[in-house]
Formats: sequence, C-alpha cells, structure tokens
Amino acid sequence: MSTTRRWTALTLAALTLPLMIMALIDPLEGALPFAAALILTLIVRIVSDVRIPRVELGGIMTATVVGVTAITLAAIASGAVPDGGSVYGGVTAANPLDTTARVLVWIYRAAVIVAAVGAVQYLLRLVQVLLEVPVARRAHRSTM
Repeated sequence: MSTTRRWTALTLAALTLPLMIMALIDPLEGALPFAAALILTLIVRIVSDVRIPRVELGGIMTATVVGVTAITLAAIASGAVPDGGSVYGGVTAANPLDTTARVLVWIYRAAVIVAAVGAVQYLLRLVQVLLEVPVARRAHRSTM
C-alpha cells in the first residue's frame, strides 16, 4: 500500500474525532455528525486496509441502537407518532422527557465516548502502520 493512501487514511481518521465530540450532544442533533463519523471510519477502513478496533465497533453499534430508540421514544412522547394515546403525557415544560428517554440519552453518550476512544485507538494504529513501512524499507535496503 502506498504512503499516500496511508496519509489520506490518517487525515480522514483525524477528522472523525471532532465529529464524535459533536455527536455527544444528544441522539437527535448528534445523529448527523455521528453518521458522518461512521461513514468516514468506513472510508478509512477501505483506504488504509487496517482493521477497525472492536472497541470502536461496539461503541458505534450501541450508540446507533440506543440513539434510534431514544429518538423514537422522544417522538412518541411529543405526540409526533400516533400511538393511540401516549403513556408519556406529551412533552411539556414540566415534563421535558420521560426518565426512560433521559437514561437512553446518557447510554447513547456513553456509547459515543466508547466509540471516540476506539477512534483514538484506530488513529494510533494507523500512525503505527504508517511509521512501520519506512523502517522495513530501510532494513531491506541495508541487506542488499
């Protein structure tokens, strides 16, 4: 693999970190930056040919599932989804979100933090792969 592809992958992987931080807001506003970070991570995987750490994959999967669940519960609570009579009583100033939705939002944030830690680990793995190649070439030249 060329050094240019590795540098491209490293640059794209570095762009995922600010997106992960923006995704911490909540599942509704953070969904777009989180989706962009996910797409960038997949592009980095294809370009770099370096495996994604399990920590990041687990965080991405958990945040995605919990985020979709929290958005769905918030939509039901606001009355946007007709469910034949909401058990949440609607969203008001006194009841901004149900306790279940709040718990899901915090689980989402924890999963995004796990995914961000995995993104840092992936970034370090990419740096390690980038630095290994010139050392191997120098060792090969010295044996000629």
